Amino acid sequence: MSARPENVPLAPSAAPAPRDSKPSTTKKKLKRVRKIRPTSDDAADAADTSNTSSAATAPALGASTFKTLFSSPLYFLFVLCRFLFIFITPAVLEGIEFDEGVDSLAVSLLPHIKSDRLDPATLIPPTGMSLADNYTRSIVGAFISSGIPYMASNLVCNRVFDGCQPAWMGYIAMIVPRIWMFMLSLITDILLVRAFAVYEGENALSALLTYSSLWTTLLAMTRNTNFALEAMCLTAVIAACFGWPINTARPLFWLSATALSLGIFLRPAFAFFVVVPVLYLSNLYGKSGLYTLRYVRAALEGIAVFAFWTTIWITVDSVYFGTFKLRFGNTVMTSFDMFVEYAFTGLPFSYKGKLVYTPINAMKQVLNRRYISTLAMNTSPGQMFLSLPAILGPLFIVLLRESYEGLKVAMKELMTELKQVANAKKAKRKKSKKPGMTKELEDELYVYFDTMQTTFLLGLLVEVTQNNTRLGTISLLSLMPVCVICLASTLFGPNSSKRFRMFNLAFTAAMVLFYGFFNQSGIPRLLLKVGNGGIDSIPQNAELVMYKGVIGHRALLGPNLKNVSIHDAGDSRLTLMTTLRDLKGRDGYREERMFVCAPATVDMKEDEFVLVDTLAHAHMAVPKLPNNIDDALKKSSLLMYRFVGDEHEAIIRDDEEAAEEEERNREERARDKQRRSHSGSSSSKEEL
Repeated sequence: MSARPENVPLAPSAAPAPRDSKPSTTKKKLKRVRKIRPTSDDAADAADTSNTSSAATAPALGASTFKTLFSSPLYFLFVLCRFLFIFITPAVLEGIEFDEGVDSLAVSLLPHIKSDRLDPATLIPPTGMSLADNYTRSIVGAFISSGIPYMASNLVCNRVFDGCQPAWMGYIAMIVPRIWMFMLSLITDILLVRAFAVYEGENALSALLTYSSLWTTLLAMTRNTNFALEAMCLTAVIAACFGWPINTARPLFWLSATALSLGIFLRPAFAFFVVVPVLYLSNLYGKSGLYTLRYVRAALEGIAVFAFWTTIWITVDSVYFGTFKLRFGNTVMTSFDMFVEYAFTGLPFSYKGKLVYTPINAMKQVLNRRYISTLAMNTSPGQMFLSLPAILGPLFIVLLRESYEGLKVAMKELMTELKQVANAKKAKRKKSKKPGMTKELEDELYVYFDTMQTTFLLGLLVEVTQNNTRLGTISLLSLMPVCVICLASTLFGPNSSKRFRMFNLAFTAAMVLFYGFFNQSGIPRLLLKVGNGGIDSIPQNAELVMYKGVIGHRALLGPNLKNVSIHDAGDSRLTLMTTLRDLKGRDGYREERMFVCAPATVDMKEDEFVLVDTLAHAHMAVPKLPNNIDDALKKSSLLMYRFVGDEHEAIIRDDEEAAEEEERNREERARDKQRRSHSGSSSSKEEL
């Protein structure tokens, strides 16, 4: 991918020192050579190692990691903002908080959450979590991000406070997992710094500040999603490879095994990232200080660690899907409260049933010929350029610039080598040595940044392949730590531009404002108020149909005092009308209890819908963004309508309107093509 570290794309920190660099800079660079120091495993080899006494004086890597974390007040400011945004940003990120089966966990793990009216989330599992889907999607991610804090909340409520108020449950369902994910995000910060422990250590702080200032970190890393967990796992794989000297093999295999075992249950495609430790190990061959037997022993231990965690995740899936029964005595456990109650009875514990291997089932589905043909037909690599600018902001400009510079240098070196081959009889000129860049350091940095870039590009390929019909903005969250490592000194490095840093912070503020305070923000507030009976215009046993909006976390309804049911009407008018028709066909349907909730930016026809109430302000939706500032100011709200039309006529009219819109778009594309051809012919005539 790249030729030399000083010319590696995405790696400005590896550039050679300028000609007027001071001697102190050279000394600083020379300190970045990989250190080999003994660990606890070296005691048996101390007598046979002559340089152990001098190497033992090297500073502890763990101490330097925490020194970096505590060295900047700006980092603590970003962490404080990350924590505060848990409580003051009600908006959702494209619904990713609600897509992993969290609702069913809330029903089984939290008290006072009723499942009878949580339709359809707790009755219809997400895609891949049903027997019809052959259990191709794991619950492990939702269990770690939401299940663990829900169980802790249950124990605290029942064992410490002797029961919690039902009105608290909606807020607990939303806030407690975010607090838990905030603590896990700090682990990602530590792992990010560890990735710089051996190479380019002086860039660890600038990378940490860059990562902490990104809007994706401030918002998405505190949301209970698989993407946040995947970012932590990928950072752990990188830190395992580059966070310890080469003669400490256990961290490499133990940490990589743990991260890979969890990653493939979050998404089976995460298995591709095993390429990272494989590349690292292939570059270790022949290095001094490498003990082969120690690596073999650590590899066997890593396999055991991988098997241990995989067994845990398989058990979690199997118990959740009901194929693996846990018993105390002869009683089968059916809920968490029941498990806690029987855990202290002293009855014999046993288990019996069938295990579910969700990653294997998913891989079998991928190998299906029909799936592969559909994948090849829909995959569009250009999708990444639609999402990368949105998630990276100004960093995307740097990404393109560094990629272009690296490609240009690589092509120049290739042309030089071709000339040398053509003129093999001529004496080769000795390449001038870069100041402050030893051969050892040059090779080490090459391996380091080449691995980072390979990981980043591999991650993009995996994202495009997995999300071939639509590459979501937040789906690229897991690649942010790797991108920051490649662009370590861009924003907060010693030579970074203050103007560019302010530009990035302004972009972060704008994205936090939209994704944190406006995008679908009315829906969580609506659910919390409805669950506590706080909206008078919504009657008992009401049916709320969400149109052009995330259906939301039904567990936020908490006690659901008015017994309200929430339904998803999708983003198209045809889906909305079909949902309304299905609800009207149910037994016990009453027209005065069915309402449609939609953003104010949606033009609802007056002959079909009558406005009833404004449910929440500062609410926008990605499927229907405002056309201008005036719309954003006047129409940023969530409205409630009553349906008074005929859904059958609306469906027909909607199809006709869709056909007319498609015809208009076709005519517009033809006119644009004609204009371009006309302008091209005119310019060619002018040149002549």
